[in-house]
Amino acid sequence: SPMKNSIKALGLSALFLIIFSCSSSEDENSPEVIPTGQPIEFTGEWSAEKAVFDIEFEDLTETADFIAEGGSINLIVEENGRFSIQFVLGQNSENITGQMSLNDDLLTIVFDYSPSDRSYFEVHHTDTVLEIDGGPLEYDFDNDGTPEPALVSFRFTS
Repeated sequence: SPMKNSIKALGLSALFLIIFSCSSSEDENSPEVIPTGQPIEFTGEWSAEKAVFDIEFEDLTETADFIAEGGSINLIVEENGRFSIQFVLGQNSENITGQMSLNDDLLTIVFDYSPSDRSYFEVHHTDTVLEIDGGPLEYDFDNDGTPEPALVSFRFTS
């Protein structure tokens, strides 16, 4: 339905806003150091083949598929847990950096643009596949004054 598509398009643009709104702020605070955890085993360059956001509205759950909408996401992970992730959608491109820490299957991420916030994800990986799932992230996707929770599910390949 047209309504559904407009929400989906709105959701994607809102996602871009939430992801990028803080990334250009001044770096007054140095990133908080998070526990090292275990060595990061999934180092290197990864390309997303799946990036799905499940947004829970009051009466329905709306799914936004970043890759199916024509976007691409590239992730580079260093051994010390530093990472950069590049989102590309049409003419829009943004690069985000941060620090990750791994404890068993729990991935803790602190983004450089928001050093006091931690996000938690479940991670599973082989040599060629990296899956990251978690959340919720909260954002007012439909602009009704109430933030909706969204779960994220990524699958990267090397």
